[in-house]
Amino acid sequence: MFKIYQSLLLIILKDKSSFKFALGVVLSLSFSIAVILSTIGIMDGFKEALHNSLRGSEGDIIIKSSDGFFKYSEELSGFLNSEGINNISPLVNIEGFIIKDNISKGILIKGVIPESFSRVTNLNLNLQNDDIIIGSELAKKLSLKVNDFAVLAFGKNDVGLPQLNRFKVSGIINHNIYEKNLRFVYINQSVLQDISMLEDYINAISILVPKGETSIDVFTRDLNNKLDLNYRAVPFWQEFATLLEAVKVEKFVIGIILQLIVVISIFNVSAFIVFVDEKKSK
Repeated sequence: MFKIYQSLLLIILKDKSSFKFALGVVLSLSFSIAVILSTIGIMDGFKEALHNSLRGSEGDIIIKSSDGFFKYSEELSGFLNSEGINNISPLVNIEGFIIKDNISKGILIKGVIPESFSRVTNLNLNLQNDDIIIGSELAKKLSLKVNDFAVLAFGKNDVGLPQLNRFKVSGIINHNIYEKNLRFVYINQSVLQDISMLEDYINAISILVPKGETSIDVFTRDLNNKLDLNYRAVPFWQEFATLLEAVKVEKFVIGIILQLIVVISIFNVSAFIVFVDEKKSK
C-alpha cells in the first residue's frame, strides 16, 4: 500500500502539469463539498433563528376561537391549569393605523397584560395607560423616537368614523423579524378594550408548553383533541408556515443542484485516475 502511494506521489511531483492537475481536482472537490455544507448550514441557521424569534414574540402555542372574540372564562382557565399550563397570557389583536405627521401605516395593535405577556414571551414591556411600544422598523419608517407622540386610529362598531387617540411612545422593540418590527404596536390590554368597547373580551391566548413535554407539535395536537370545538390551538410558527415550507423546499432543491457539482468533481477525479494510470504505465 505504501508503494502505491509513493508511486502516486512521484507521478504527481514529476512535472508541473501533473501537480496542477492534482491540485485542481482536490480544490474543486473540496470547494463543492464546502459549498454544500455551507448552504445547508445557512438554511438550518435561518430556520432556527426564525423559530427562536417567533417563539420569543408569540409564546409556544396560540389559542383562538371560531367566534372571534371570546371571554377568558374560569372554565377555560381551569382546563388549561389542569393540563399543567401555568404561563398564560390573554391577548387582544386589532387591526388599525398609526399616524405621524400626516403619514399613516397599517399596524396590528396588540393589547397585552405586561406581566403575563413577559412570562410567556420574555419581552419586557413597561406599559402605562397612555403609552405604546412599537417595532424598530415602524419607528424608522415614521421617524419616531422614545417620548414622541403618535396617533392610533381604531375602528368603531357603532359609528362610521374611526376613533383617534394620541399616545406616547415609551419604547422601541426589536423582534428580529422584519414584518413584526414593521407592524406590531403594543398597548395595555385594558386601554385597548375600553377604546374598542370590548369589555373583557379577548381574541387570543398565548401559552408556554409545560416543562417536560417533548414536542410542541404533539402537545398542540393533544390540546386540540381536548379543547372545546370552538377553540383551536396552533403552534407559534403557524403564521410563517408557508415561509418555513419554502425554506425546506429551497434547501432540498439547492442540495440537488450542488450535488451535481460534486458529480462533476467526481468526473475530474476519475479523469485524474486515468491520467495517473497512463503516467504510471509509461
